[in-house]
Amino acid sequence: QAMNQDREVTMLHFIAAVFLSFATTTGVRAKDMSCGSFASNIEGTKLDLAPPVGFVEICAQDAELCQTLTAGYPTSSRTLGYFVMAEEWARFKKSPAGFSKFLIAQHAGSMSPEELPDFKRFVRSQQNDIPDHTDLPGVLESRGRAPIPVFEDAGDAIAFGTIMKLRTAPPALAKDFILATTNAALVVKGKVMSLYVGWDVTQSADVEGAKQQTKMWLNCLRAANRQQAGPKTP
Repeated sequence: QAMNQDREVTMLHFIAAVFLSFATTTGVRAKDMSCGSFASNIEGTKLDLAPPVGFVEICAQDAELCQTLTAGYPTSSRTLGYFVMAEEWARFKKSPAGFSKFLIAQHAGSMSPEELPDFKRFVRSQQNDIPDHTDLPGVLESRGRAPIPVFEDAGDAIAFGTIMKLRTAPPALAKDFILATTNAALVVKGKVMSLYVGWDVTQSADVEGAKQQTKMWLNCLRAANRQQAGPKTP
């Protein structure tokens, strides 16, 4: 039950981080990218977070910004990497302008690999629409949401998402934007990772881009960590 509650609140925690880093720009499509590399570890287990080429990790470069962007996540989750597009990061360092696409890798500490099948059943029982039990940040107003049904369902993973129309609330200048977010759970080297992809679709309505990016990242992670995997435990 605690595991499900953690997963239910994550999406709106994610939106709080999204607002702090939101921008409307045109970026590279997922299908044009290949796998990169970024070393990390979970409780001594070495991992490669394998972000797509063209993305850079920002937590190692700006701990304060990382804390701001990830403060709302459940305490059972540990952020391993927060990735944004390199050109947007270079622009941000000169004048904070936000990120149109970003990826977040976390260790889902409240879930064991053995619990993944139960979580997958839980997602399906909700007709792919995981309920939220938190409020939007005061600077945002909801203008509607729709689920992105499960689009990856494998023995080691499940991925789904949400499309949200949001408006900045007073005292900010009112502005509508549409965000596609995906959430994947993936078992890597005996650990469960939570993966989030944020994709601004205000102008393009390119929800498929967020799904493609998520699938690609899952495959990059599988390939990178399969090569590094040690002997299997009987």
